Amino acid sequence: MLGRVIRDPYGIEGPGGQVTEVEGLGLLDVETAFSPHKVLRLPRGEGLGVPASGYEIHHGRITRGDTAEEFLGGARDGPVFGTMWHGSLEGDALREAFLRETLGLAPSGSCFLAARERRLDLLGDLVERHLDVDALLNLARHGCPPTLPFLAPGAP
Repeated sequence: MLGRVIRDPYGIEGPGGQVTEVEGLGLLDVETAFSPHKVLRLPRGEGLGVPASGYEIHHGRITRGDTAEEFLGGARDGPVFGTMWHGSLEGDALREAFLRETLGLAPSGSCFLAARERRLDLLGDLVERHLDVDALLNLARHGCPPTLPFLAPGAP
């Protein structure tokens, strides 16, 4: 999407399996082509001088041009970064290095995993406080009572 062009020669993402080619945003000197083989992997490496990791799940393969340097399976060209590594900015060291590099920000000292855990705990507390979990589990196990009114799927 950030590159010059996206090609789908096998109709992987095109409507009805159509072969498509669309212009990208042109922010990176890369071209993307979809392959019938999906990449599923957990890459580890280094980005901006610090350890990095993430996950890849995609059909796209990129070809970098002369002005794009490699960055976490994607590309970087000056202030524009594109990566194939989903979740890589969840790593505190990489996120801090990225914010320092792009915006000149000092490290915040915040821990992504701890912040996510706090939010999930809060969500669990709210569900427990405001939802009748026993009633919900009963519905899941036994279905709706036959006398309960409902809208059929596709109803107006």
